[in-house]
Amino acid sequence: MANLERNLFQELSEKALLRLGSAGWAWEWLRRNPEYARGVNNSLGLTRHMLREHPYLEMLELQTHYHDEWGLCFPEVHSRPYTNAAIFWRPEYDPSVIPVAAVAPASHGSEALDFRDLNFAVRILKAPDSEHVLLSNGFHSIQIHVISGTVLDGPVRLAYVLSEPETLRARRLPVERLVALQKQKRFPARMFSTDSYASRWLLALKAIDMERAGVSQPDIAIQLYNGTRDAGFATDWRRSRLRRLLDTGHGMITGDYLKILARSVKPGRPAP
Repeated sequence: MANLERNLFQELSEKALLRLGSAGWAWEWLRRNPEYARGVNNSLGLTRHMLREHPYLEMLELQTHYHDEWGLCFPEVHSRPYTNAAIFWRPEYDPSVIPVAAVAPASHGSEALDFRDLNFAVRILKAPDSEHVLLSNGFHSIQIHVISGTVLDGPVRLAYVLSEPETLRARRLPVERLVALQKQKRFPARMFSTDSYASRWLLALKAIDMERAGVSQPDIAIQLYNGTRDAGFATDWRRSRLRRLLDTGHGMITGDYLKILARSVKPGRPAP
């Protein structure tokens, strides 16, 4: 990674990384892919409108159709960490994306939801053939795919669209989160979990970042395992463990990050 690129690349703290959900971890790996970074541009006619800063309310409009091999609805700038990025995964890659119909509520009761009045980050992506809403507390998110209607005209009632019955079980947990959000009007952080692989992903991420910064493998091992440089590195446990970490990291960057998204619908330990 060039020096200028490293200066622009914003990194998250270890504490923040360990709090990320599946969508966040998938993005943190993808944005380290050099091919993805080189391919990001604004030729798609993407415009961003900051409607409110506290809490965050952003409107994104995509003027042309976008399809790629990365799994995103549009290519976000790779220098942005997940906590500061608009990451919309395509529904065919992320089973936690919830298909809904936005309909006018009979009254402004408890079921009516106005996305402009929520007290957490809201991003709305308007594309030529779709509308997506991303609700986030910075570390975890709920992504809604608006199949019909729009959330842009004020309070709406969201109805789950059961297009494929076999997907209902996989989406049960995401739908329960959305129902809780709709009733409580606050982000249901306690309904998310920390991934059991997060600690290992963190070590692999640190190893990859150091390798790309030109740090030698013995020195990476020293920093990861609090060791000392010695002649035994070539044969000791640190070498084999580091190799496995780097293999994991390279695999994640080049496509295995998509497998993380499948874990988003599985329950785990409650998030901190």
